[in-house]
Amino acid sequence: MNYGTVSVDEWEEIILKFDNVSFFHSPTWAKIVEKTWDYRTATRLYHINGKKILIPMMESNILGFKIFTNIPTNADAGGLFSESDITTDEFKSIVTDIIGGRNLSISLAFPPFMKLSSDKSSLIIDDWKLKDEFTYTHLIKIENKSSDDIWNDFHRKTRQKVRKAIKSGVKVREGTSWEDFNAFYDIYVKESSQKWGYETPQIPLKLCKNLYKYGSDHVKLNLAIKDGKIIAGTISFLYSKMFYIFMSAFLPEYGNFNPTSVLFNESIKQACQDGYKYVNFGTSGNLKDLRKFKGRFGSEEVKLKRYKVYSNMGKIVTKINRKYRFYPRFS
Repeated sequence: MNYGTVSVDEWEEIILKFDNVSFFHSPTWAKIVEKTWDYRTATRLYHINGKKILIPMMESNILGFKIFTNIPTNADAGGLFSESDITTDEFKSIVTDIIGGRNLSISLAFPPFMKLSSDKSSLIIDDWKLKDEFTYTHLIKIENKSSDDIWNDFHRKTRQKVRKAIKSGVKVREGTSWEDFNAFYDIYVKESSQKWGYETPQIPLKLCKNLYKYGSDHVKLNLAIKDGKIIAGTISFLYSKMFYIFMSAFLPEYGNFNPTSVLFNESIKQACQDGYKYVNFGTSGNLKDLRKFKGRFGSEEVKLKRYKVYSNMGKIVTKINRKYRFYPRFS
């Protein structure tokens, strides 16, 4: 077994053969993560038994220890990609090659419909014990369907909200300038504070700047306009066969106009027109109302597989850190 780094072209050539990948798996997203947070791209291409196995991956460093993760910041941005099945022994050899010594752990977050085909009883791997909200995503399969077909799958209350918003004068336009991205982020900050009670937004302005700078054709900003004012927006990622609605926000005082319903409907229409296979709304955490909102667009909750593997040293360091908290939690 041997591995090496992988070029951007080869990385994309491999993952674009899979329908369930998203922008989160791409080298462009890895670059954006590097520019935004304290991570370094560490994607490896293994050559085992005549097959290529790609593992999109990044690393972070804490007090001299290395922690590996599939491309972070999303619940389904990872996996292992091979044109043929990966055997138990091959998977185990990859994991044991990555962790050990000062390499403490690796987190694996698989995209929809991907799972380990190996016998876990023979692996040094356990299910990553996460709350339920991180183990599914909302997905609509739109392949060979028109937007009218999808519209008919909407809950009647969702159709009513869209009609009401359009009748009240809410319109949608694409945001293309930095001023548009900045206006959307201002709305996101206001919603984060007033609706969700966050003192500091979970997503930094730096991410929006890097999406605008490096996202190219894969990042789409849609804005909802009411009486000439931007009142809501969505940032979506367009990649391979996946139209992924990454984040949305609206001004709380305009909530009664249902701008997010109009924006989601517009995204679905665009995805159908452009030939995508899936619309992905992402996870909803433990927010029951948000979960219901996404479900009423006819989306299916698709279970996601997430795992974490520790080295022996990683298990020890984790136990010590849980007791003394001498650096931020990484597990």
